[in-house]
Amino acid sequence: MVNLERWKPSRARAAVERLASPMIYLLNRPRCAGASRLIYEFALRCNGIGNNATGPSGLARGEERFLRRTAADFRAGTVLDVGANAGDYARHVRSLAPEASIVAFEPHPRTFGRLRRTAETHRFEAINMAVSDTAGTVTLYDFPDTDGSTQASLDPGVIMLHGGRAPVSHQVECTTLDAFAEARGIETVHLLKIDTEGFDLNVLKGARRLLAERRIKLIHFEFIGSNVVRRVCMRDFFEVFEEGGYGIARICLNGMLLPLGAYSPKFHEIFVRHNLVAAPSRGMPAARAADGGAAGRTAQSAGQGATG
Repeated sequence: MVNLERWKPSRARAAVERLASPMIYLLNRPRCAGASRLIYEFALRCNGIGNNATGPSGLARGEERFLRRTAADFRAGTVLDVGANAGDYARHVRSLAPEASIVAFEPHPRTFGRLRRTAETHRFEAINMAVSDTAGTVTLYDFPDTDGSTQASLDPGVIMLHGGRAPVSHQVECTTLDAFAEARGIETVHLLKIDTEGFDLNVLKGARRLLAERRIKLIHFEFIGSNVVRRVCMRDFFEVFEEGGYGIARICLNGMLLPLGAYSPKFHEIFVRHNLVAAPSRGMPAARAADGGAAGRTAQSAGQGATG
């Protein structure tokens, strides 16, 4: 169970409050709201939140740099891409890991056609299935005017959240990661990527056995505004990962990892898209710098002290 550290007054906190109060007094007024929002946007991006600029591969630049820095961890291993869409992520992983075994899941029947063509070209396996916490047949929803979008979801509310009209639906087959790993005889997943438009937590709940046995070495997932519809908070992710002894870090724009430390509503419940990584606490990669990693290790150590 995730617990909050009890707030206690201190001289240091009182001093910071006194020093900051004049600036806050000047900015915390209606006519300064625009400037305050710019400061807030800047602060978010400096903490790895909302950095969605696309790189050459079609992924966010921070994602590309992170994968490049950690490629040695999955170069000859098993990679599962859940919510693969047209296959940009799997294709990029293949360019970094020519010998890896890559399996990409995409439930949308239209999108899967594009994924299958990408898979044939770049030598990975494509499976037309959803992944969640239960196996069987589920309903996938999408926008009626752009059916086959990147925001298709198992929750119709996600489509409505983005201004869509009544969504179209598709009946699709669904599995769990625990069931898939058992059926395939997969002992270790070296990299698991999840991008399921608000259902990332469900995917993880369907991998409880793999997580409990720490058989997933690196998990790349996201936290987005669609979690509002799903009533899913970062605390829920902390609790799932805490059960398996995993730590969570945020991907910085340079590809390094900023460990999130202890749970804090102030710093973690931010419903803006950002990319996260989870790994067994003792095996969290430093996403080291190209020169061998002193900078990466320093960044990780600094992040562990920032618990909020």
